Amino acid sequence: MSDTSDPDSEEYDSDEMEDGVGVAATVIAPTDVKATIEELRRKQLSDAQQVASVELAAKKARAAAAEAAAARFEAASRAAAELARNPPPIVQGSLPPPLQLYKDKLLGILRSLKDPMKNTPPLQEQCINTLRSICQNAIANPSDPKFRKIKCLNKTIASKVSNCLYGEDFLVQCGFLRMVELNEGFFVCGAETGAVAGTTDLASANFTTFNGKISKKIEVAVQCPVAIVRRLEIAEDVLGKASALAVEKTERWDREKHREKNEVQAQKDRAKEAIKDDKERRRVAEERKRYAATAEAAAAAAAAAAKTKNEEVPDS
Repeated sequence: MSDTSDPDSEEYDSDEMEDGVGVAATVIAPTDVKATIEELRRKQLSDAQQVASVELAAKKARAAAAEAAAARFEAASRAAAELARNPPPIVQGSLPPPLQLYKDKLLGILRSLKDPMKNTPPLQEQCINTLRSICQNAIANPSDPKFRKIKCLNKTIASKVSNCLYGEDFLVQCGFLRMVELNEGFFVCGAETGAVAGTTDLASANFTTFNGKISKKIEVAVQCPVAIVRRLEIAEDVLGKASALAVEKTERWDREKHREKNEVQAQKDRAKEAIKDDKERRRVAEERKRYAATAEAAAAAAAAAAKTKNEEVPDS
């Protein structure tokens, strides 16, 4: 019996492996071990070099970001210092909150007034220009009450302001309240008594509201209050900016209307021309039919005459 501990034994290789008891052993040569170790060392060195390269790149990126941040900080510092040495001018025309709220209300009414589904562009332009003229007259003549007391049935007011939706609303928002004097309606700005002056008892005032039936004479302040003048100036500024846009809108509307009118006229002209051509075709067709019928009748008559002549000739 051979020694099973000898790996070179043929009996170990054959009998043990066939029985499934033994395990085949792999013998690695010393040179292979050395090569494997060298390969592992090279791989470790390569990995270390890659890690060092990544760390170097990250370090450079952090340095670049730090330089960029320092440059931005320096630029911001210079800008702040320059702004401190040369501050910008204060913006003029800024409004306090109450007047800004008043202006926002005017702009809201004006947006509704400029809705093309409610008012045509020409009517918008007329209304805006009329309202602007009212404000300009009141501003230019603060000591003349006649420019702040306007009849509601005034032809210009009725046709250009009252006829435009939201036109009267804008006028009322400007400070021209609806009032009645001896059953006649007025738009009044700067009345001395009643609701404008803070009186709550309308029976003791010398006028009633617009819905009243009878009222006494409306007293308008000779000198327009500064607060009302300021509001009129704001309204005039809003209307002035809207006026130029209204003119452009009206011009576009007129061009579109003319284009549509011309298109309709062109369609009518084409229809008339088509009818004329159709009549000419019918006339030519009728003439051809008459000519063909005449020719056919003549041919038939000629044929009948020839036949009759042939029948009258005696046989030789």
